[in-house]
Amino acid sequence: MSLLVVGSMAFDSIKSPFGEVERVIGGSATYFSLAASYLTPVRLVSVVGKDFPKGTLDMLSARGIDLQGLKVAEGVTFHWKGYYEYDLNVAHTVKTDLNVLRISPPSFRRRTANPATSSSGTSIRDCSWTSWPRCANRRSWRSTR
Repeated sequence: MSLLVVGSMAFDSIKSPFGEVERVIGGSATYFSLAASYLTPVRLVSVVGKDFPKGTLDMLSARGIDLQGLKVAEGVTFHWKGYYEYDLNVAHTVKTDLNVLRISPPSFRRRTANPATSSSGTSIRDCSWTSWPRCANRRSWRSTR
């Protein structure tokens, strides 16, 4: 069984007392997928714009992360800008640009046990981030691997 990761992939612009970077790779789904890939197969569901670096996608794929659920949409990738205080547990958001995350949310498929609907014993229902709460209980999510 694999782990389904649904979340953001982004560019971050960060300032702290220790330095400043512009448009570095960020997003919870990016880093969670990388960490989890050392322990289990990962299926990633997210959306990025055409400006997202192919090299980063290649690196995720090289770690064995399944990118079939990654949508590369027309437009610009989600961007977060913020700063940290000396205590790095304290962050402040300066600007959030949802970009493609707002206009083109990714979708994924839900598999449930239902022998009457297919030879594999599963039925498939399309879901998106916006319909996530209505896509029934989360225990029924299964890997296609």
